[in-house]
Amino acid sequence: QGELIKLVTNEVSRKLARAARIVPDHLVGIDRQVKTVMDLLGKDSLDIRFVVIHGMGGIGKTTLAKVVFNQIASQFDSCSFLSDIRELSQQGKIVKLQNRLLSDILNSTSIKIHDTDCGINMIRGRCRHKKVLIVLDNLDNRDQLVKLVEKCDWFGPGSRIIMTTRDISFLKKNKNSASMNPKVYYFYEMEQMHNSYAIQLFSRYAFESDAPPLKYDRITREIVKITGGLPLALVVIGSSLDFESEEVWEDVLAKSNKMLLEEVQDVLKVSYDMLEYEQKEIFLDIACHMADEQRSEAIFMWRSCEFFPVEAITVLVNMSLIKIMNDRIWMHDQLRDLGRELVRKESIEHPGERSRIWCSTVAMDVIQRKEGTKKIVALKLGGQSQVCNITREDILRLVKLRFLELGGGNFVGDFQNLLLELRWLSWKNCPSEFQATNFCPSKLVVLKISESDITNDWGGWSQIM
Repeated sequence: QGELIKLVTNEVSRKLARAARIVPDHLVGIDRQVKTVMDLLGKDSLDIRFVVIHGMGGIGKTTLAKVVFNQIASQFDSCSFLSDIRELSQQGKIVKLQNRLLSDILNSTSIKIHDTDCGINMIRGRCRHKKVLIVLDNLDNRDQLVKLVEKCDWFGPGSRIIMTTRDISFLKKNKNSASMNPKVYYFYEMEQMHNSYAIQLFSRYAFESDAPPLKYDRITREIVKITGGLPLALVVIGSSLDFESEEVWEDVLAKSNKMLLEEVQDVLKVSYDMLEYEQKEIFLDIACHMADEQRSEAIFMWRSCEFFPVEAITVLVNMSLIKIMNDRIWMHDQLRDLGRELVRKESIEHPGERSRIWCSTVAMDVIQRKEGTKKIVALKLGGQSQVCNITREDILRLVKLRFLELGGGNFVGDFQNLLLELRWLSWKNCPSEFQATNFCPSKLVVLKISESDITNDWGGWSQIM
C-alpha cells in the first residue's frame, strides 16, 4: 500500500511539474490581483466559468494568469495553458493549438487532428465529462475562441477557462453567445501599478533590492514616473541599468524622456497595428494633443472628419488603449509615448513633415523657418514664455491643418482661403484686439477660448462664427 501511495504521489507531482508555468522571480504587488481573479473563478461552484483578464500590452496579464494557473491546477482533472494564441493563429496554426489542448487534457501524445472541424468535434466530445482548467493567453479575435472553447457544454462541471486579451470587443459581438451571459463570463481589468510597487519592482531588477540606494532615489522615481508604472517598461529599463554607472543612468533617463524603448514599443504597437485608418488617426490625435480633453467635444471634430468617432472610441476603450473618465479622455503615458514616437518616425530629421507637432518649441521653429508642409494636421504653438503672431505666410502650406492650439499670440493680416480644414481652435490668452481679416475657417466645429478678457464686441466673433 505504501508503494502504491508513493507511485500515485510521484505521478501527481510529475503532472503538476509538467503543467506549472514559469513566472518571473520578482513578483510585486500581485497578491490582490490574484485574490480578485480567484474570487471571480468561484472555487467551490460547479458551474462552468470563463474569466477574462484584459488590459494594455505589457501590464502583466500573462503573469497574473500564470500565477493563478499554478495555484489552482491541482484542483482539476486536467489542465492546459496555451501561450500566445494570437501569434500562432496568425501563422495558421489553430489546428496545432487544438492538438496541444487535447494532448494536455487527455494526457496523450497520440492525438492527431487534420482540420479545425475535427478539432472542435474532438474537444467537445472528449472533454465534456472532465473538470478542466484551460488558459488561453493573448486572444485577439472570436475565431480563436470558437475553435478552442466556444461552448460551456464542451467541458465538465466545475471547469474554468481563463483568457487574457487586449481587446474585449470580440466577446461582445454575438449577443446569442455565452459571452453575453453574465453568469458565464467574468471580466477583470488590469489596474495600473501603484507607485510604491512600481519603485519596488524596478529596484529589484536594477539593484536586486526592494528600494533604491539613496543616491539613486531621485532618478529612480523619475524613471518610474516616465514609464507610468508599466511593468514591462520597469523590467526592461531596470534590467538594463543593473551595475551601470550614474552617467549611463542619466543617459537612459534623458532617452526615456525623448522616446519609447524599442522592446516596449514592439509590444504596445501590436494593438495599434490592429486598428483601422480612422481609429489610428484618433489614437494619434489623443496621444499627441487630446489626452484629457472632453470626449463629447472631441467627437465633434472627429465626426466632421468622418472618422466615425463613437465606434472608434468604443474600439479604443475595448482594446485598453484609452479610458473615458468623467467624459474626459485618458491615455497611459507609455501609449502616449508610442503614438508620439510613431509620429516622430514619420520624419525624424524634418519635423515640418510630420503629421502632428505637440512641442511648442519645435512648432515655433517650423513656423518661423517656413518649414511647415501639407502633412501637418495638428499643431501646438506658444506658451508661457512664447508668443507667436501668425501671418498668412506662416501657415500658407498647412492646407490640411485641422487642430490648432495657441498659447497666446494673434492672427495678423489677410487669411482669405486659409485654414479651410480647421475643425478645432483652442486659444489661451486671446488678445482683445483681433488683427486678422477674411478669417473664415468654415469647417470649425470646436472653438475654445480661455484665460482671456474678450467681450461680446470682440472683432473675431463676426469672422470666426
